[in-house]
Amino acid sequence: MDDKVKTAARYFNGVSARPFESLCSLSEASQVLVLEPEGEAPLTFSFRQLHINHLEKEVLVLASDGPNRRIIEIRNAPFIAAYLRVNRRTRWQSWRHWFVQTGTGVHLLLALAILAFCAVLYFFAVPALAEKAVDFIPRSVDEKLGASFPGATAETEEGDSLLRLELNRFLRRMAPELDSRYRITVINEEQVNAFALPDGRIMVYSGILKKMHAPGELAGLLAHEVAHVEHRHSMRLLCRNLSGYLLLTLVLNDVNGLLTLFADNAQRLQQLRYSRNFEREADLSGLALLRKQQIGPEGMLSLFRILQKEEGLQVPGWMSTHPVSAERIQYLQEKIREKPYPVKQHPDLEDSFKRIRQILN
Repeated sequence: MDDKVKTAARYFNGVSARPFESLCSLSEASQVLVLEPEGEAPLTFSFRQLHINHLEKEVLVLASDGPNRRIIEIRNAPFIAAYLRVNRRTRWQSWRHWFVQTGTGVHLLLALAILAFCAVLYFFAVPALAEKAVDFIPRSVDEKLGASFPGATAETEEGDSLLRLELNRFLRRMAPELDSRYRITVINEEQVNAFALPDGRIMVYSGILKKMHAPGELAGLLAHEVAHVEHRHSMRLLCRNLSGYLLLTLVLNDVNGLLTLFADNAQRLQQLRYSRNFEREADLSGLALLRKQQIGPEGMLSLFRILQKEEGLQVPGWMSTHPVSAERIQYLQEKIREKPYPVKQHPDLEDSFKRIRQILN
């Protein structure tokens, strides 16, 4: 027993209304409180038998469990501090009593802090977790999401069909290792735009094709869009935007609800604005694809410069979702200088590109 930690106390035995003046001491090692009432035998209470009934800086009221509710009243600040320190079971109780006894101002500040914490979770942590959750969503969901995009099965005119066939031929010659899910659909509009659906379809507007002057520019565009599909960027962004609903369906293991959620938001795929990190990842992965096929990287840079000039005249679709900055062109140039690679001639791509230009004209 630690004789240094002692104090006077008032003890109510649960039978008599009269308090007994007592001497109270603590044992940290045994986790007990010993009470020595006047005229009675010493009593030993395990800390787990006692709970805090009232707590102030200089007042501590302890109550025992059991049918005979016994009360111990202590008015000694150092002893109270020692009791709270050595009793491993009272830390939460002391915090609870402190909170109850604090003023409205403290309660308001704590409420605001909790609201701020929840806001941070909702706007930052939850979207980040939802984005990571894409790794647990099977690729089959990407296929169904792409198929639900508005206009996905629309018929094209004869001229557009020829253009589509030639563009797909160009894609196969550019990267023969790509699987069959990668295919190009032409949208016959003057908008300078292109985007990739999660199922591997690359939607290319005729407007952006008319801005191109060399096969390397088309190869750079397609390599960039293929990289977005490979890294599932549109799925990640869509999950981030729908994070609250997504996490709820994942927690409930509601697969049908998940598919319905994606299908209802498929029309948003065209408007998704990729983050700077996603664009950099797609640029570098697209560059790696060109390097693998020994296709010169200048075409990608040339296309970006063309689109950058277009931005000064209008805000075309590709610029609104894939903004081209001088910094973006600069880091691509640096990567090309850091790791140069041999470039070979691709007469098949040049011939295919000529036919594409002829169809467009």
